[in-house]
Amino acid sequence: MANPLRGRLMVGRLTLDQVVKVRVLAPQPSRADDPDELKRLRGRRAKGSQAALWARRSTTSKACLLHSSPGPFARRVRIVLVVSLHFKLMTRLWTDAESAYRARLLEALPASDSSTRLLDLGCDDGAWTEELRGRLGVSARDVHALEIVPARAELARARGFDVRTGDLDDRWPFEGDSFDLVNANQVIEHVRRLDHFVQEISRVLRPRGRALVCTENLASWHNVAALALGYQPFSLTNISARRPIGNPFALHADEASPVESWHHLHVLSLTALRDIFIAHGFAIEDAWGTGYHPLPGRLASWMATRDPRHAHFVGIVARLWRGSSTTASNADGHETGSHKLLAVAAAAYVLLPFDVIPDFIPVVGHFDDAIVVALVLQAARQQWLDKLRRLIRRRRSARQPQVA
Repeated sequence: MANPLRGRLMVGRLTLDQVVKVRVLAPQPSRADDPDELKRLRGRRAKGSQAALWARRSTTSKACLLHSSPGPFARRVRIVLVVSLHFKLMTRLWTDAESAYRARLLEALPASDSSTRLLDLGCDDGAWTEELRGRLGVSARDVHALEIVPARAELARARGFDVRTGDLDDRWPFEGDSFDLVNANQVIEHVRRLDHFVQEISRVLRPRGRALVCTENLASWHNVAALALGYQPFSLTNISARRPIGNPFALHADEASPVESWHHLHVLSLTALRDIFIAHGFAIEDAWGTGYHPLPGRLASWMATRDPRHAHFVGIVARLWRGSSTTASNADGHETGSHKLLAVAAAAYVLLPFDVIPDFIPVVGHFDDAIVVALVLQAARQQWLDKLRRLIRRRRSARQPQVA
């Protein structure tokens, strides 16, 4: 349900995007309720108004105070618009992480080649597709796209691209072995049929073609922290048309999401993103992460490079090697280093006296330490399972020529 107050509020030059919360507070006891106090204020020429007293007592550097007409439930209602540091921090971290992963996607593109045929999945209005086209140096007639919202597809079509309107969960309206590059920028989390999605990428790609896939990371630290506190992960709050669900700290907590195709259905970790493509015969050429909340700027970039498993956004370059035994990933070295870094950080957290929950609190004080240790053990277990799977695949691939 839309907030009934939104249409009535105006605070200087603030926009609604800058307003984090609208709190309707019940009247609280105040000195202004005392007639003797009001007389004393009038005697001091303090304008004799309750509003002045409220403003003097309640105004802070990050809050604006307004008044509304008396309602049936109270004589006075104070509406406080809080422009919080939390909102500004979340916006800044999100913007930095998004800019970094877009730059990383552009770096991952193959060398400029006018013969490259590109397929962009979920192209929206085609603005990002145009950036890809410019970096690849191909003509608009070699750019194809699939978009589910007809109005957005029409905007992309106006740029000269071959844009088909359709659902990614259905068979894609393209011939097999048609494209050298498939781009899926924050799309995989919206599809219902993950196997179908990867199979269709495999079908439309030419041999040795590449898929660039980027998504939000379920294992990012801000999602893990939300779960530990009993909230919905930030990346899985947009599951309803009404508003983000289950996390009051979500960036757009008061905004509706009326288009069902924008909702998140599956949010993967970096390990799962790699594994779903490996399971369908792809080789992972590269994997990365950007944004490392709550760290800012360069520090976040440095940590995301060394520990992409817990970054905000994650991406992979998956290559289709039909008939080839190549399944190694260039990211394995980075992942081994990230596991060592993660183990050192976890040990420091457990041993140092600085904890989210102080250790002197009986029983509860060790919950955070237990969570950290469990996460490290799970990460190490996953690393060894990945190595075992790769070893099995290599042995199977080595036996294939002998059988033939």
